[in-house]
Amino acid sequence: MYLSRLILNPRMRQVQIELQRPYEMHRTIMRAFPPLNAPQPKEPRVLWRLDVDRRTSRIVVYVQSHVEPDWSALAAAHPGYLLDAGEAGVEKNPDCRDDLDEKYRFHAGQMLSFRLRANPAKKAPAGRKNNPRVGIIAEDEQLRWLHRRAEEAGFRIVSTSVTREDGPKDMLKGIKHTENGEHRMSLLAVRYEGLLAVADPDAFRKTIFAGIGPGKAFGFGLLSIAPAS
Repeated sequence: MYLSRLILNPRMRQVQIELQRPYEMHRTIMRAFPPLNAPQPKEPRVLWRLDVDRRTSRIVVYVQSHVEPDWSALAAAHPGYLLDAGEAGVEKNPDCRDDLDEKYRFHAGQMLSFRLRANPAKKAPAGRKNNPRVGIIAEDEQLRWLHRRAEEAGFRIVSTSVTREDGPKDMLKGIKHTENGEHRMSLLAVRYEGLLAVADPDAFRKTIFAGIGPGKAFGFGLLSIAPAS
C-alpha cells in the first residue's frame, strides 16, 4: 500500500479547472499508474481526496494506491501542475510513503482520529433513471449513514463533526467519461472528522484499503486515520 501527498499549483489553469471538475482531477492522477491489463478488482486500486490545508491554504491531494505510482509521468504530462518543494515548504513534492504495514495493523478497541470526505447517498425515487442515487441532505441522516457504514466496516463512531462543502442548494458537479459517452453527475460532498474505535480489525483493514461509500473516482471514500490525541 502506498500513500502519496501532492501539493498543487493554484496558479495553474488546469488546477483551477479541476477543482471544479473532480473527475478530470481523477484522470490526471491516474497518469501516475500503468493501465490495467486485466479486469479491475472489486476494490478500487486508487483512492484520493482533495484537502485545503487550514494553516497554509495549500491545495493538497492525498492518493492511496495498491501499486506504486510514477509521479514523474504526471509531471512530464503536466509541467507546473505541482508546486516546487521549496515554494510548498516541504522536503519533497510529491511525497510517497510505503511504510504503512505497521500503521495498518489494528486491535479491537483501538481509538483513532479519522477524516473522511464522503458522498452520503440513497436510492433515488422510482422512475428516476438518469441518476439512481441522490444525496442525503439532512445532517442527522448523514450521521446515520456514517454509523451504518461504520457498523458494516469494522468500526464504530465515538464522535464526529459533519461539514457540507457546498452551499445549501449547490452540488458538486462532475462529468464522467465512459465507453457509452459522457454522464453528467451532481454529487453531495460531506466531510466527517472525529474519533472512531476499531471493532473488527480485519474488516477495518479491508475498509481502509477499499474506501467507504460511492463516488470514489470523484475523490470520495478515502478514510484517513491517525493516533488519537
